[in-house]
Amino acid sequence: MEKSPDDNNSGHGGMFLPLNAEQRKAHAAVLTEALRKLRQYPNIIGYTMDEPENLIWTYYKANYSDDWKKSGDASIAGKMVEWLNWVKPIIRAEHPEAQLMPIIAWWSTYMDVSDMYDVLVVNQYPAGKKGAPEFSAPWYEVSYDAAMAVAAARAHGKTVIYMPPMFNLMDADWPYGFCTLREQRYVNFAPVTRGAMGIHGWRLNRCSAEYRREVIYPAMKELSSLSDFFLGEWLDDQVRSNHDSASVDYLRKFRTRVRLIAGEEDGELSQEPTWCRM
Repeated sequence: MEKSPDDNNSGHGGMFLPLNAEQRKAHAAVLTEALRKLRQYPNIIGYTMDEPENLIWTYYKANYSDDWKKSGDASIAGKMVEWLNWVKPIIRAEHPEAQLMPIIAWWSTYMDVSDMYDVLVVNQYPAGKKGAPEFSAPWYEVSYDAAMAVAAARAHGKTVIYMPPMFNLMDADWPYGFCTLREQRYVNFAPVTRGAMGIHGWRLNRCSAEYRREVIYPAMKELSSLSDFFLGEWLDDQVRSNHDSASVDYLRKFRTRVRLIAGEEDGELSQEPTWCRM
C-alpha cells in the first residue's frame, strides 16, 4: 500500500493508495527479505493487519461510491482482497508455518474476506458515557459480532479470536466510560459462548495498575480457569434454548438468526448454544 502525502483524510498522515504492478514488485522484494529473517524466530506465529476497511475507506469512497451503492459492504470487501491480499502467496512461500490473523473491523465483511485470514480477529467496543449506569452501553453488540465472525469462519473452515476492550487510560477528551468488573466478565465470556476459540484483549499498556488488579486480571483468571472445560467434548446437539428470538426493540435491528451449526434447519427456536463435557 502507499499513502499520498497530499491528503490527510485517513487520519494517519495520508490517504491509502493501491499499489500498481511495479510498486507491488518492489514491495514484494522487501517483504520477502523480511519474511526470511522473521521465519527464524519460533515465537513469530503469524502476521496481522489492523482494520483494513478503515484504512482503505477514504480512497474507496472517493473512487468506488457507485459500487458501494449497488453492492454495499460486499464491494469494499472485494477491494480489500484485491488491494491487500497480494501478500498472502509471498507469506505462504517464505513462512508457510505462519498464520494470517488480520483484525477485520466490520461484521458485514467477515464472510467475503475469508481468503485473507486463517484466524479471524474481531473486536467491538460498545461504551456508555462517563458516569452512565452499569450495563447501559449496548454490550449485546459483542455477542452479535462474535456470532457473525464465528458463522463466517466456520463456513470456510477457519477459526476466531475475539479482542474485547481492556483499557482505562485514554486521552483527556475521551467521552466514554470503561468496563466495570461485571461488564469485563461479559465481554470476555460472551464471545466464547458464541464459538470464539480465543480471547485477546486490547490492550494492557492502556490499563492503570489498579485497573489491571481490580478488573482485568480477575476477569481473565475466571475465563482461564475454564480452559480445560472449553477444550472438552462438544455437545451442541444436546442443548436447546427457548430464548432465541428477540424480545426487546433494541435487539430487533439485528438479523433474527445467525447460523452457528452447519446442517441445522432454520426455525424460530432452532439455534443451539454451545455446551461441552469433559
